[in-house]
Amino acid sequence: MIDTAIATALITAAASVLCQLMIQRTAARQSRAEQDKNLSLIVYRLEQLERAVARQGAALERLSIAEERIKAIERTRTQ
Repeated sequence: MIDTAIATALITAAASVLCQLMIQRTAARQSRAEQDKNLSLIVYRLEQLERAVARQGAALERLSIAEERIKAIERTRTQ
């Protein structure tokens, strides 16, 4: 028959392994949730950056057109 100390050690080891597996599973779940949250934030920030770049590009285009018009007006005045 199995000695009481050996049985106790086996039960303790099994319980320890089970607890560690549960802790690892919980940590993995929390890590995935945090990664999803971070990814959502990154996507949001990239979208905001793309909008800002588009607005800046449009402003630069309008500025370029305005400069060309000013140059055309100045040419007509000097002639």
